[in-house]
Amino acid sequence: MKRLSLVAVAILLLSGCASETTYESPSALLKAYVAAGRDCPNPSAVPEAWVVEGAHGLLCPGADFLIVFDSEASKNRYLALTLDGSSELQAVVGERWVVVTSDAKELAEKLGGEVKTG
Repeated sequence: MKRLSLVAVAILLLSGCASETTYESPSALLKAYVAAGRDCPNPSAVPEAWVVEGAHGLLCPGADFLIVFDSEASKNRYLALTLDGSSELQAVVGERWVVVTSDAKELAEKLGGEVKTG
């Protein structure tokens, strides 16, 4: 029984390490963004119509844009429209979330996402 418990704990630890960081709401993403050393006083809510259907975003002063999506499909649609190869935009991308920022590499390490460029 003791050995079985140790195996179960090891599996839980390994599966936790393999999972991607998720944020369920713009406020949760904002909290992580601030914890990563960023400043975002008085963020502005962004209407869904300005992004894509199924997106919920906050705009921080200084132009960083934090977005959480209802689905992976909504996120992929946003990335296809925004990072289409015709711009110099950078984004930190995770599971159902995106942060558009000018210094994505540093932020990606802190938020648990990967860097995508336009």
